[in-house]
Amino acid sequence: MRNIINMIIKIAIIWGAAWMFPEYVKIQDTRTMVLVVATLLIASIVLTVMGVLILAALPGNGVGIGIAMLITIIMALASGIIQLMAAVHFVPGFEIHGKLTYIILALLMAVFSIEEKKEA
Repeated sequence: MRNIINMIIKIAIIWGAAWMFPEYVKIQDTRTMVLVVATLLIASIVLTVMGVLILAALPGNGVGIGIAMLITIIMALASGIIQLMAAVHFVPGFEIHGKLTYIILALLMAVFSIEEKKEA
């Protein structure tokens, strides 16, 4: 259920950006939006698998744990931008203009995403 709500939030953010700032974000039609969301989902899965594989390859000593934490932080910060870049690259009819637009959209998607509730 959490993943469905997160996808709806991503749709709302991208569609809202395209509606409010058409010079920076362009979506051709509804079919394009569905493909963008599917691409974001696939890119998220690929990035998660890559992160797990990289972390599994690091040694378990102090240096390895420090590097693992650094990689995790960088991946968390860059994953939204990488997902949007993949969507622009693979989905015809979807365009984002400007580096700052990528950053703002990625931050909005990160801020408004729903986290899993952790029980103590």
